[in-house]
Amino acid sequence: MLVVLRNRIGIVATIALGALAVVATAFAGGYPAAAPLAVPDSPGAGSVGSSTPSQVSVSGEPSVSKLTVRVFGLTHNQPDDIDLLLVGPQGQSVILMSDAGGDPGQLRPADGPTPNSPVANVDLSFDDLGAPLPDENTIASGTYRPTNHGPSAALGCSGEPSTDVFPLAPAGPYGSALSVFDGTDPNGTWTLYAVDDCNGYPGSFGGGWSLGVNILTAVGVHSFNARGIPGRVALSWRTSSETDVLGFNVYRASGKVHAAKLNTRLIPAHSLANGGHGSTYRLSDSHVRAGSSYTYRLQVVRLNGARAWAGASALQVH
Repeated sequence: MLVVLRNRIGIVATIALGALAVVATAFAGGYPAAAPLAVPDSPGAGSVGSSTPSQVSVSGEPSVSKLTVRVFGLTHNQPDDIDLLLVGPQGQSVILMSDAGGDPGQLRPADGPTPNSPVANVDLSFDDLGAPLPDENTIASGTYRPTNHGPSAALGCSGEPSTDVFPLAPAGPYGSALSVFDGTDPNGTWTLYAVDDCNGYPGSFGGGWSLGVNILTAVGVHSFNARGIPGRVALSWRTSSETDVLGFNVYRASGKVHAAKLNTRLIPAHSLANGGHGSTYRLSDSHVRAGSSYTYRLQVVRLNGARAWAGASALQVH
């Protein structure tokens, strides 16, 4: 007897009862922080106000091929004061934003009553393919690459540190692009540090933040199936389109063991033969043991070498 189960991203896992039992079907990849992040005001010239470091834990992921970060609900009367630093479990780091946002036509409280380009409930996505955050203009919700403008001569915050200071974080130097994490082991604790480097106003990220590890935003993968056969697991997937697809990899993880690639060579896409239309693929995994749980993940490789996930199935062998 067969049971078909559809998970929350639409990937179907077909399981043969008596050979395999479903534990769960979910695609991790996205890791949200649990609470909002408050950023206290700088106490005065030459000092910064530091938030309590906010952390997320990642497990069961293969090495990083793409990393994205999202922050939610940025509210601050002077967002130019906000500096954000992300540190990964292996020590790599990147400044996500620093000294961004502002308008030289608006003055700080010491010079007048008008705050500098205030923002409220702004959501920011950080991706190396995004545009830079504005330096002297109001920040709007959107996708941006990590941006560090440095202290603003136009705004002239008295006593602002000449280089970014994160008192609770590991010492720099810090990276300038999310690609510093490419090829690293993402499993472990990720920490986001936020500071306010100029006196005047506190701020917050009311919706917290999230980390995206190897998340695929769009691909023509229609289904990803795992079927129990005596002594092995039969994997198959079907694409609805293959524009710009070079091929596929399939990974398997078990328990706390990091995911390992099943195929020794890239499984080539049929796109050249079928004009980019959909196709069906099959792969067999005979290295399974009774009583063990496995998670299978399908990775799509683009023509430009970019890699991202298209689905996953978690199974227990009986």
